[in-house]
Amino acid sequence: MNKLLLIAAALLLGAPLLASATAYVPRPSYAGVYQTYNPTITDYLYTTNYPESYASLSNGYTSQGMPFYIEQTPQAHTIPLHRYWKGAPSTEHVYITPDQYPQDLVNVTSAGYTYQGIAGYIYPKSLVDNLAPQLLGGMVPLYRLAKFNGNNNDLQHKFTISETEKNTLMADGWSFDHVEGYVPRWTVNAQFLGGYPAFTGGHVMTRRCGPSGPCPGGASFRNGYNGYKFVNSTTKPAGKTTQVMTFDLFTPDYFAAGQTDHIAIGLHGHWNIDLGNIDNASNPANNHHALGVIIGASSCGINVRVEAFWPTGNSLSACNGQGNLLSNQTYRFRIAVTDAGMISYTVHSISPSGMVIAQVASDVVNGNTLFTAPGYGFPAADTGYFMVQATMDQADYSVYFSNLNVTWQ
Repeated sequence: MNKLLLIAAALLLGAPLLASATAYVPRPSYAGVYQTYNPTITDYLYTTNYPESYASLSNGYTSQGMPFYIEQTPQAHTIPLHRYWKGAPSTEHVYITPDQYPQDLVNVTSAGYTYQGIAGYIYPKSLVDNLAPQLLGGMVPLYRLAKFNGNNNDLQHKFTISETEKNTLMADGWSFDHVEGYVPRWTVNAQFLGGYPAFTGGHVMTRRCGPSGPCPGGASFRNGYNGYKFVNSTTKPAGKTTQVMTFDLFTPDYFAAGQTDHIAIGLHGHWNIDLGNIDNASNPANNHHALGVIIGASSCGINVRVEAFWPTGNSLSACNGQGNLLSNQTYRFRIAVTDAGMISYTVHSISPSGMVIAQVASDVVNGNTLFTAPGYGFPAADTGYFMVQATMDQADYSVYFSNLNVTWQ
């Protein structure tokens, strides 16, 4: 993984290697939004601040769960979600994105609403609708609805990410304002809390260092990111000799000048990761053993290189004159590894509609020449694959893999 072996991760990050097991306890990428409702004044309160949400329960509000997640800090392309409050007779909170809907700012200002700050950060419709519709697999629309009572001039607003709930509310007299923007599709990790990235039909990797300082270092360096994907074995049909991975990759911020991170993708191999002992200190043979590529920073620039991975080392192919990959451009990857240890890859730039624009990178390498450690040749019998981050950079980023497929051909 270009100088990053998890069994020696602490050494590479300037800290002593720990003899004890290192658990994988990452920080959730996204902040949960608590929803409470006050039926007396017909007001929905949305906040990422749990103490504020809890305190509202003493003021006539009832808890209604955590309906969606948002970014805690500004990320590439995000816009702030601003919070306003209006007293009687409206007595309501309303949340607006004047970057997209400037008339909303005119409306709340003229109606005497009080500004209460930024509630969080969401993704604008223009990002998903125009620049990268591939992100739909990793995003969900945030619907804003309103209900006005002409008898007492009471107004209330409500958010939902559920199409079903939106339709039910509209049938109950609510009006649909608009899609406020997009919020990340999230999941509940089996071992941790909610707020972890999810991508329908693909995968997403994120690094969130937090608002108060640099990403964690040393033994806790993994706590600032998440994105491991590993399949220890796949079914190989009879007569098939080549494992092929294809995907479309989009990032708003990963391919940046000065960044030092890279993503490692290994095929025709294995990585028996134990989340309770991420370094596999007691059994190094469980660590990565595969042939694949790295995507991101290396001595060749910010691009793609072939790499051989084995439990006690790694080796990279020579630079081949590629140019740097760019953020805000979608790339289509195809990586193939044969039973004989040959690896090839192609990278094409594609348009937002999915049309191929041009080939920007390719290579064919005899991977057997890269496995130089005694006892660790090309793992011809292995059928698994992995996708992991090196997490060597001190910066936030998001990388979205759509249309991800792994097959045998």
